[in-house]
Amino acid sequence: MTGIIISDRSNADLYQNKIPIMKTVLNFLFIFSSFILLQGQNRDIMHFLSDSTNLRQQLHYPKSVSRFYSENEYTYAWANPSGNTDQLWTAMLLMNCAPQFGLNFADYHPKYLSSETLQAVMDSLADPRENAQFDIMITDAVITFMNHLHFGKFNPFYPASELDSSAADGFLADEILLSAYMQVDFRAAILETGPKMRAYREYQNYLTRFYTYGEPTLTEQAIKKTVINMERLRWTSTDSPTYLHINIPSFMLAFHQNEQIQHFKIIVGKPASPTPVLKSTVGYFTTAPEWIVPQSIFTREILPNIIRNRRYLADHHYTVYNRKGQAVKIHATALKEIRRNPHKYSIRQSSGPHNSLGAVVFRFSNPYSVYLHDTPTKALFDQSERAFSHGCIRLERAQELAKLLLREDGAVEQIPDLEDAATYYIRKDFALKRPLPIIITYLTFVIQEGTPTFYEDIYHLDAGLEAQFNTETL
Repeated sequence: MTGIIISDRSNADLYQNKIPIMKTVLNFLFIFSSFILLQGQNRDIMHFLSDSTNLRQQLHYPKSVSRFYSENEYTYAWANPSGNTDQLWTAMLLMNCAPQFGLNFADYHPKYLSSETLQAVMDSLADPRENAQFDIMITDAVITFMNHLHFGKFNPFYPASELDSSAADGFLADEILLSAYMQVDFRAAILETGPKMRAYREYQNYLTRFYTYGEPTLTEQAIKKTVINMERLRWTSTDSPTYLHINIPSFMLAFHQNEQIQHFKIIVGKPASPTPVLKSTVGYFTTAPEWIVPQSIFTREILPNIIRNRRYLADHHYTVYNRKGQAVKIHATALKEIRRNPHKYSIRQSSGPHNSLGAVVFRFSNPYSVYLHDTPTKALFDQSERAFSHGCIRLERAQELAKLLLREDGAVEQIPDLEDAATYYIRKDFALKRPLPIIITYLTFVIQEGTPTFYEDIYHLDAGLEAQFNTETL
């Protein structure tokens, strides 16, 4: 029998020549199979996001979830047994530990965070559609956790629908999640979304002591107060190391300069005219201000005094103006017209030692028309509870704070001008080159260097927030 005989050397050469071809084929098959798998994932994710009304109704942030998967090419982020599961385990651990952050585990789709569901996904036992649903719900849970950590759950300024639609204060949870997902320390990247303020860190440490070490000295009442006040602080938090912090129940203003703090007594709004919670920036302050009296105060308080005593205007340095900005002479006929149509008139108090705003007023943009100002009535600062104003904040040692702001702004040379203008009631605006953040909070429980302090709930707001918050948080 004849045939072609190939030597061993020839066989080896042939084998070597086939290796690149085999590698190419195997690579192609791997890429092709991966492509088919990804296509399946793509279809499953896209199907649920576009067609499953029931699933979308379960999502807290459906638009954010859709944007996340759109950027991620609709591939699984979590339910991928062949991929890196570290991020999934970290995410689930964070949400299981939600109470340690003053949040509620029940808000993060606990049905999908069970060990049974996770094991089925990891063992590839679940139906592909179930995998897709699991993946979507985990994404929504993490986005919800991040929004709650950053803004709070019951933020009165940023409802969930607004946070879901677009960035708020430069924060968009789905974008941050995409970036965090690629970080080595995924946990740190997620927790970085929480407030950086010292007061918030104190709350966090307090809860850690309770949940991690189970300290018996920490009462359930203190934990409840910690949870609701952490929530409130998220509403107005600032990342700036330098800021003004007004806390209504403590009747104090704190000027934070990195880790240094200077305290000032304040007077806040009465329960009938409460000081609002807000976040803004102080852009300038003015010496020797004129007080343009709010219409409600003119109508309810000043006008009745004018009617009873026409000398009231002169005695208190007030002037009435019509809509044209013309001063109105007060006589019987004019007074009758003002009484009949008070909305057509306004009233101002001239600057001077008698002025209700004192020598200095600090301005910051807000929808409530409130501001921070000096006052000629210093005796009220000697009282422990100081809720006497119409909503604005009166400040003890206002001139001292103004000097501190100038120093912080690098304008020490303006301090002599400030002193003269405040002393002699010369109207002058002092603009800050770097507007200073200001937050007004309603914290009825604070922790300072590990020591808790309770404050009177002067506006009776705690019970309502506690009811909203569900005691499952504890």
